[in-house]
Amino acid sequence: MVCKNTVTRRLKHKITIEEPTRTQNNYGEPIESFTTYASRKCDIMTTIGRENFNKFQEFNENPVVFKVRYDSLTKNISPKMRVLYNSKYYDVEGIVNYNEQNKEIHIYGKNRGS
Repeated sequence: MVCKNTVTRRLKHKITIEEPTRTQNNYGEPIESFTTYASRKCDIMTTIGRENFNKFQEFNENPVVFKVRYDSLTKNISPKMRVLYNSKYYDVEGIVNYNEQNKEIHIYGKNRGS
């Protein structure tokens, strides 16, 4: 017998989704910082990473898929946001409403570390 709520059963990792905000410093210059948008439990699926060279510098790309439950906040995630997981930041590359069922959101993120 298959569990009806398999999405909830797999959610064992905690992530924080952050959105960019603009503030001003003492001189009136704009500063972009990030604030917490939502904290959710998720399932993580890692994919194959690769090494790239750009202007004589080597950097790694580690793509990850974060699977979270669909709700009023997660349905509004945008590529301008980032995900904090395990003290690492992941840029949001894409968002997919899995099978258009409004049950699960897949957030495609990429950690650009050296």
